[in-house]
Amino acid sequence: MIHAAENIAVVVAAIATMAALFVRSWQYRSPHVSVLLWQSAVVSFGLGLVGLLLAVGLSPDLGAPAPALGSIWRVGSTDLHPLRWLAIGAAAALACWIVFTVVALAWQTTRRRMRVRSLLALVGTHDDEVDGVEVVEHPALAAYCVPGWPSRVVVSSGAIETLRKPELRSVLAHERAHARERHDLALLPMVAASRTLGGSRLGCAIRAEVMLLVEMCADESAARECGRRELSRALRRFGAHGTHAPDGALAATGGGPVEHPTGVSPQPPTPAVASRCARLENPPEPLPSWAVGLSLAVSVGLLALPMLLMLVRL
Repeated sequence: MIHAAENIAVVVAAIATMAALFVRSWQYRSPHVSVLLWQSAVVSFGLGLVGLLLAVGLSPDLGAPAPALGSIWRVGSTDLHPLRWLAIGAAAALACWIVFTVVALAWQTTRRRMRVRSLLALVGTHDDEVDGVEVVEHPALAAYCVPGWPSRVVVSSGAIETLRKPELRSVLAHERAHARERHDLALLPMVAASRTLGGSRLGCAIRAEVMLLVEMCADESAARECGRRELSRALRRFGAHGTHAPDGALAATGGGPVEHPTGVSPQPPTPAVASRCARLENPPEPLPSWAVGLSLAVSVGLLALPMLLMLVRL
């Protein structure tokens, strides 16, 4: 059972990393690093569980899971105990469920974004003052990014009329950062993990944390380009008078599902927006270089170890 113990260690390491990431006092100091750690921990947790079930189900003399499964496939049958076959079946079911969840989520999100793009083709216009941005006629404040190829940055006419030019420029820089850094791909494993866990409180908490970190990543990029104060002022205006973004889009205030790309319902201020504004106005010290290096090493280890355990016995 040495191989099972190694996979248990992987699962425990992933859980410990996620527990450490819930300590908000440090993860908000370098959001890009924290997002990478979250992704590594979630993926490692899933791989570790599958590897653990395979390690329990496969006989130790068959070697690591991948070669052992290949041997079983070639031979056609073995003298494994029925309980071992049950563990192998559970591993296969878990792996299939994870893959199905990710693929279904990606397909569902892609279709929603295609629908938003189709609606924007009907109602969207262009304004010479906001080059490269689609404008929709709506009195409320709205700004969001529709990721993908090609990505779209959308702003409402109400936002153009209400915001000062520096504030509008900072919001658009925030949305362009979402598109450029492909934050939608960073969120994909987190949303899939939340669905895999059946929408449990833990899954929703992980998803909310990573969504907030992704917004902070875009805040950092926009602040470097346009300044922290202007972005903070714009976010406070959006938090008080903004609308939800379409489902599948990434909005300046986190977004939410609506049925029309212009938005139809007011969006009340949220604690997430307030914490982002506080961070912009009083920026914390970024993590020291040694902590960033350690985090990157942990991230690589969390991803590499379960994959290595699938191929060889350590």
